Order: sequence, then C-alpha cells, then structure tokens
Amino acid sequence: MIAPAMILPSLELVLHSPLPPLRAAQALQDSLVTRRGWTAWLSLSLSGGGGFVGTVTESAFECERDVGYRNSFLPKMKGTFSPDAERGGSRVALVLALHPVVAAFMYVWLGLVLLFGVPIAIATLSDVIGGDGERELGGAFVPVAMLAFGLVLPRLAFGYEAKKAVAFVKSTLSAQELEPPAR
Repeated sequence: MIAPAMILPSLELVLHSPLPPLRAAQALQDSLVTRRGWTAWLSLSLSGGGGFVGTVTESAFECERDVGYRNSFLPKMKGTFSPDAERGGSRVALVLALHPVVAAFMYVWLGLVLLFGVPIAIATLSDVIGGDGERELGGAFVPVAMLAFGLVLPRLAFGYEAKKAVAFVKSTLSAQELEPPAR
C-alpha cells in the first residue's frame, strides 16, 4: 500500500540551534514580517514581500512565506522548540506540508484521474492496437498527462518554496540539520 505522504510532498526535519528555546522563539518572532494586505494584489509586482508571516509562541510556531503571487502549493511550516540537553541550545522540529484543503483537492484530482482516466487510456490504447480506427491515440495520453501534472506540479512548486522556508529558519536560528531519527 502506498502511504499518502508519498503521493504529495511534505518535509519533516529536526534542527539544532545554539539559542535556548525562548531566545530562538524571540529571534524567529523578530524576523517575521506583517502580512501585506489586499492592496498588495493591486500592484503589478510579482516579487512579493518575500518575508515570512505567522505566529510564534514560547514553544511552537506556524508560518509561511508572504508571496506576491498565487501558489496553492506553498508550504505551511509548523515547528516546535524544545531544550536540547545533549548539545545545549534548542532542538527545532519542523514539518512542512500542503494546506489541508489543497491536499484534499489533489487527492480527489488524482483519484478521479485514476478511477476514470486510466481505464479510458487503456481502452483507447486497446482499440488502437486492435485496429479500431475510430479512436485516436492522442486520447490515451490526456489522462496520463493529467496524472503526471497532478504528481509533478505540487512537488515542483512545494519544493521551490520549502527550500526557502528551511533556509529562513536555519539562518534565523543559526541552526544546523540533525541526522533524521531512525524509523
């Protein structure tokens, strides 16, 4: 069975920061910007503010990049701060994932393509191979292209922004990535 996390992109990692948890939370809070309002959509600039917006508490945070364009696959970043007794400083656990509504839409999209599109593609290929000239070969590629589109686009758009999000946290907290825990 394929795990749902393998279908759509997500990222989990653990960082170490030399800052104690309260100072790490304060450093992250200080580096967040104010979300640009609806007037930002009136400008023709696609560059956006590029800063990160969100909320920070003493032990956790949620944030995302404030972009000047629409990216439904923008990672939602959640993290927790905890003392790192072994190394000193903080242990920062990060989870980057798609917005739940976007993930649900993509699962429905992919499910419908698999349920209806793949059988249509197989029937079309079968008819073309069998010599039935009424169906064109191009019809077999549309469902395959829709499936590829639904798998590749989220990974590209999410991955591009996830790199920026992780770099932001690492630079703000002077953090280094720890080895992933054994599963």
